[in-house]
Amino acid sequence: MISRFPWPMQSRRKKPGWIAREYPAWRRLASTFLLAAFAAVLFQAVIIRNAAAVTYELGPVADHLLDLTGQLSVADVITPAIAARFKAANGTPANYGPQPNSAAALWLRIPIPTLTGSDAQDWVMSVVETRIRRVDLFVPSEGKSFIWSGEQHANPSVSTTRYPAIVVPANIISGRTLFLRIDTASSMRAMVRLQNDMDFSVSYGTQSFLFGVASGLLGILALYLFANGIATSDRTTLILSAFTLTYLVYILTHQAFLESHLMPGALGVSRVLSIFSSTLLFAWWLFFTDSYLRVESHRPVLSRIARGVAFFCLLFAISTAIAVLFEWRFLRRFTSIVGIGSLLFGIGIAAAMFKLERKRTTIFLLCWAVGLVAGIIRMLHDVVPPIGSNAYALNATYVATCFCFAVFGIITSVEAHRRERALRASVEATTDRLRDFAHSASDSFWETDDSGCVTFATGPAADRAGIRPGRSFLEIVQAGQPDAHLKPDGSSSVASGAPLRHILHLTGQHGGPGSYIDLRGSARFTSDGALLGYRGIATDVTRDILDQRRQTQQQKLAAMGQLAGGVAHEINNLLHPIINLSRRVAEQTEQDDEKRRWLDVVVDSGKRAAEIVRALLNNVRPASETAATAPLFESVTRALDSVRNVLPRGIRLDLTGDGTPGPVLPVHEVFQVVVNLVANAVHASQGGGRVSLDVRASRYEGLNATVLTVTDEGEGMDAETLQQALDPFFTTRKANEGTGLGLYVVYGLVQSWNAVLDIQSEPRQGTRVTITFRSGEGQT
Repeated sequence: MISRFPWPMQSRRKKPGWIAREYPAWRRLASTFLLAAFAAVLFQAVIIRNAAAVTYELGPVADHLLDLTGQLSVADVITPAIAARFKAANGTPANYGPQPNSAAALWLRIPIPTLTGSDAQDWVMSVVETRIRRVDLFVPSEGKSFIWSGEQHANPSVSTTRYPAIVVPANIISGRTLFLRIDTASSMRAMVRLQNDMDFSVSYGTQSFLFGVASGLLGILALYLFANGIATSDRTTLILSAFTLTYLVYILTHQAFLESHLMPGALGVSRVLSIFSSTLLFAWWLFFTDSYLRVESHRPVLSRIARGVAFFCLLFAISTAIAVLFEWRFLRRFTSIVGIGSLLFGIGIAAAMFKLERKRTTIFLLCWAVGLVAGIIRMLHDVVPPIGSNAYALNATYVATCFCFAVFGIITSVEAHRRERALRASVEATTDRLRDFAHSASDSFWETDDSGCVTFATGPAADRAGIRPGRSFLEIVQAGQPDAHLKPDGSSSVASGAPLRHILHLTGQHGGPGSYIDLRGSARFTSDGALLGYRGIATDVTRDILDQRRQTQQQKLAAMGQLAGGVAHEINNLLHPIINLSRRVAEQTEQDDEKRRWLDVVVDSGKRAAEIVRALLNNVRPASETAATAPLFESVTRALDSVRNVLPRGIRLDLTGDGTPGPVLPVHEVFQVVVNLVANAVHASQGGGRVSLDVRASRYEGLNATVLTVTDEGEGMDAETLQQALDPFFTTRKANEGTGLGLYVVYGLVQSWNAVLDIQSEPRQGTRVTITFRSGEGQT
């Protein structure tokens, strides 16, 4: 008889909040700030480092002309009268701000330096603005012209860059004067660069990668903040989540990731979302400022004004999105003005709240300072075009803003955990027995003292489990019969004072046969860590356990059915030569010969066996690691040697190639693929015609590849049939003539090889099945 629990958890644990005492808030905030600042500086340094590699910044040396009518051609701009109207370059890229009207275009006259390297080397001239609709590059001295059109994004089949990039040979542009015509619905800036093709690829790829990392982090942060805000019902956190998500949408659309990578062809959607999200950011900024600084609690009038301005920004965002849809340009000119005004108004709110919320206001201004400065500088490029443009200053906005979101996300998380700790301490200090019972929805309750003796029990489940006042709870747990299907005995958990979760399988006096009781409980401690006892619930889960077992048994039966189907499919393939060859030999034997009778028995038995296995589902088991392997061409040759003798006499079977051995694959897998494809081809040819197999080297997606082709001259398939050809159990044959799993098996094996399956077919034009093994697939 065990009279007392040996509780080992009576030692005092560290109280919640010890991290906060050992690491003050100012130190954690400073560490967070420095870490995020280092990441942001590294981000910007990588961008500058990649942009500086063999790069000619052509904007500062380009003469410029704003064509308000958009009617000037290259023949016009090279005439002396128009040429004289170009404004001379002054060392700063031209900047005309937002497009003044829908027809206006920006002309640049660019002197190209003598380029180093081979004359045949390709160079890339790029305009680092993602909202440009069309760029025309003219080389008058060579009579050459090149075009980049943003409408390429609308064609998902065309690979294009996020911003204009034109590839030109060095011998055409080196040392010559070029003319560039830029048509954009956004800001008209001369952000033109010239790089060799290798440096452009590295620079473009690095920028895309860094923006992708930033987007991923913003997405994770937005989801985390949303979940945290929902869990804590915190309005400020939810607003910051929406703020972060809006900026993520802004990056994906303004940097043209949406229409070029995520949703190829969604050019119009991207442009609408870009202008809408960029303006919506101002509304979220004001909502967040009002909520985080607790303006409503201290200055309700100022709070109502802030929310009014925020709603105005929201309506302005909707209006600008509508304006983009109808090609109205006038609202676009005011976007940056509204943006700068909203940022400055938010700073004014923070200044007004400094005395009332000194700590929060200081954190607020420190965290948002770099983002505010970078954002205002960026928008000044549109409000005050004469200041010119600078690509690094414009890109710094993304780095600074991501830095601000990262820091504030961490701060919000720290505050949420602080509130959570305070709430938990308050709940633990004020709750009693009802809290533990409220965590359950069962029909029985129990309680023990510090010695493990049951002091309270009620409900039918507790009665069935034998939980009665005066009994040792540990004895009750140990009395349950172990069950291999369930959790192991939880007596050690009870003895250790840890949270209890145990299922009793009772077959004796207290439970009856087949009864399962789910016991859950938690230990209670005094303020100084001394054990008071356990308190928990007891639930009869017999029906749930039995249902779970039945479901498991059904899954096992389903798995066995699939295995049996696979065996049946293999047997069915082997029965074909047995039946067909026996029939062929029997036809060549005299009717009164006893061997003829024996062969008839073989044929009849094979047919009966085929009828039995035909009823089973077919699947293919994975090949074992010790399966025999051979090069593709050799395996195909073996397979054809096996099936050639069982084909109808009217079928001509050919195998050709260029000597390429192909990848090394399991022989039996290649046999299954070849047999299924040849069988389909023979069926489609209706017993007469040519079936051709070919193995040769080829190219696929720019890589070396080996291609296996199976071609027939049969009846072919229409589009609807072709679409379902790879579906399991789909067949065009008559009942009892096919399982509809042949091509499904082929497709599964091809996928296991990491190869590509392609089927081309038209009615009465035959079928061509191509399996492409890309470079690196298999063992060559």
